[in-house]
Amino acid sequence: MQFFIVVNNYFHDFATGLLITSAVAILVMARSVERQGHDDAIRYFVDIYPKLTLLARFSMAWIITAGAIRLYFFMGFEWADAFGTDQVPALIVKHLMMFTVVGTGVYFWRRLSKKVKNLRAQVYPEA
Repeated sequence: MQFFIVVNNYFHDFATGLLITSAVAILVMARSVERQGHDDAIRYFVDIYPKLTLLARFSMAWIITAGAIRLYFFMGFEWADAFGTDQVPALIVKHLMMFTVVGTGVYFWRRLSKKVKNLRAQVYPEA
C-alpha cells in the first residue's frame, strides 16, 4: 500500500508542475503573439491554446483527485515525518501559496480565454 501512496503523491506533485508549466507556456506564447501580431502567429496560438487548456484541465483534475487520496492517507503516512521534522508550518505555507497560485491562474486563464475568442474571430472569421 505504501508504494501506491508514494506513487500517488509523486503524480500529484507532477500534475502540479505540469499545471504551472502549461500556464507559463501559454502566457509566453500569448505575449509573443501580442508582440508579433501577424496572422500566422495568431493562428498558431489559437490552434494550440485548446490543447494546452486540455492539458491544464487534466492536470487540475488529477491534482484534485490525487490530492483527495493524499489527504485521506496524510495522517497515517506523512504527518509523523512532517511533524517530527517541524515541517507543518512549511506545509501550511506551501499549500496556501499553491491555492493562491492556482486561483490567480484560473482568473487569468479565464481572461485569456476571452482574448483567444476574439483572436480566433480575427483569423478565422467564418468560424
